[in-house]
Formats: sequence, C-alpha cells, structure tokens
Amino acid sequence: MAYKTVAAIAGLGSLDALDAAMDFCARHEAHLHVLCVSPSYIESSAMMATDYVAAAPVMVEAALHDAEEIERKTREKLKTHPYPCTVDSRRDLAVNRSLSVLRAMRFADVAFLPRPVGDSAAQIGPVVEEVLRHTRIPVIIAPEGKVVEAKRIMIAWDGGEVALAAVRAAMPLLKRAETVEIATVDPDDETEGHDLAVMLDRHGIAAAVTELKGTKKTAGQVLRTHAFESDVDLVVQGAYSHNRLRDMLLGGVTKHMLGDTTVPVLLAR
Repeated sequence: MAYKTVAAIAGLGSLDALDAAMDFCARHEAHLHVLCVSPSYIESSAMMATDYVAAAPVMVEAALHDAEEIERKTREKLKTHPYPCTVDSRRDLAVNRSLSVLRAMRFADVAFLPRPVGDSAAQIGPVVEEVLRHTRIPVIIAPEGKVVEAKRIMIAWDGGEVALAAVRAAMPLLKRAETVEIATVDPDDETEGHDLAVMLDRHGIAAAVTELKGTKKTAGQVLRTHAFESDVDLVVQGAYSHNRLRDMLLGGVTKHMLGDTTVPVLLAR
C-alpha cells in the first residue's frame, strides 16, 4: 500500500518537519494534511482546576492567537506546494491538543513530526509518544535540512515484534529503495536477520544482513554511527524500551537514534 495521506504538524519546534513532509508528498504524489498547533495551548481538563479558572480565558485567547499566526505562515508556505493539501486549524487543536491531534492523524498513512530535542522536546516528545501509541501509524522524524529520499535504507533489527511492525509500516519505502540493509548488534543467533531478509526477498526487496559489534557502546550508539558511516538516508526501527510509557516508546535505542543523528528515522510499533 502506498502512502496517500501524509500528516504534519506546524507550530511545535521548527518547520523542518513540514519542509520534509512537503518534499515527501511531492515524491509520492500524496495529499498533505497540516495541523496548526499552538505551543501555548492548555488542556481543557486543566481549566477545571481552581488555579486556572480565572486565567483560562486569557490562556485560551493566547493559544488561539498563536494558532492563527501559525496558520497564516503555514498557508503562505504551502503556496509553493504542487500537490493537494489541507490545513487544519480547528479551535480544539489550540485548546485540547492531545486528543485533537490523535483524532486528526488517525486517518493518515504516515506522520511527519519535529525531532523531540532541545527547548521544544518537552512539548514534542509527548506528541510523538501519543501518535505512536494510539494511532499506530508510522512516524518519520527528519533532522534539520534533511529530506526523506529513502534510497538507502537501514533497518535496525533485533528480531522483536515491534521491529517487525516498523518494517511492515515501511514497506512502501523499502520497495522503492535502491539498497536495504538489515543491521543487528551482537545478535544472540548468528542467523538473526536472515528470516527477515527472506521475507523481504519475497516482496522483491533484496536486503543484506550486517552484524555489528557493540564493544563498549550501546546498541543505539553503534547503529547511529553505522548509519552515518554507511551514508544511509533513512533508518527504520521499532519504538520501544522497557520502562514507563516515555521510555517504552522513546527510550533506549530510539532515544540514541533521535539524539543528534543526521539521518531521518521512521518509527512504528
């Protein structure tokens, strides 16, 4: 199945995710759906708290004003976009962001979100988590100035179900790629990754299996270094770990890959 609807967020962090989404839609002739989200939003449930009652109207007004300005800048930017696009700037996106983003994104095939690092990490991180957990659509996170060509793809593989879910979600890109590599780090079984290679081969995708040594580095550090040195332009991996929700989705290997990587990452679970 091809990606026909691509969702992106404008208003959190830089516009890099929107730039990457626009380029991706042009490459895949897909519809772009942009959500304009105010960084100064307030969840409606918080308005019921005593401390917020007096301030709520002012906070809502500020959030709506920010959202309107973001919408204006987004529409101006999209004037150069050659394919169909829609801009969603509903009131609830400014006032009750979490639920509204999930409702708007669940009908997309893939979402482009800003990288959850730096000053905006506290706002972007929960959005990435919620989209991954509740919509089950893949999320692509592209570093500043990067587009997703997906000609040279590396699959971060550990043999788990979440990693396999990411591979299935990335299948439209894997089928178009020039090279695909299955990278494992200190696998327990020397045949790790070969079953996946057979599965991909039956879809017409030739994939090489590479076993990497962890030495004194974490799996995430090893994979990130290998991705850079191999000049891949997309990493496909499952989003998960072992602890609480944030660690489960954006911990461990995932956090290392998103930290200071220069390679776009497709996450799914």
